[in-house]
Amino acid sequence: MALSDFENKFNSFDFLLIEYQRLQQLHFGEKKDEEQRVNFFITLTSVAGAGVTFLFQHNNGAVNYIIIQSVILLLIIIGLNTLGRIAITTIQALVISDLRNKIKDIFKNNSVEIKEYVDEQNKLLKWEPKPITKKERYKKLQNGTTYSFLVIIIN
Repeated sequence: MALSDFENKFNSFDFLLIEYQRLQQLHFGEKKDEEQRVNFFITLTSVAGAGVTFLFQHNNGAVNYIIIQSVILLLIIIGLNTLGRIAITTIQALVISDLRNKIKDIFKNNSVEIKEYVDEQNKLLKWEPKPITKKERYKKLQNGTTYSFLVIIIN
């Protein structure tokens, strides 16, 4: 192996390591953003619920009902937007996971030590790497997260 081939391989591994770390940070950032969106929606719904309750207690006629209907419509729109963002985050998480697994495979195929570590990790986690079919991927997307379910219930 010539020195330049070694340098190219070393630079490739450096790039993949940095890319893996970037994908990991991106994944955690997306999850944090998803959690903040749902927390904001829950807070907004709670405040709106308290406001609607207050308006019902101090019944001033048709004006209150117009305000209440407007608040409910606004909550539905914000809830649907939140649900859409959660769906996008779920899809992005799957793509990021695929990319991270591809990088793991590259390292695993080029190093016996990494292969042993990844295989041991998979054994401890009771996870067998296998290709995911379109049907399984759709089912994963359909299940989504508990955040999706929470937003649907609130809506």
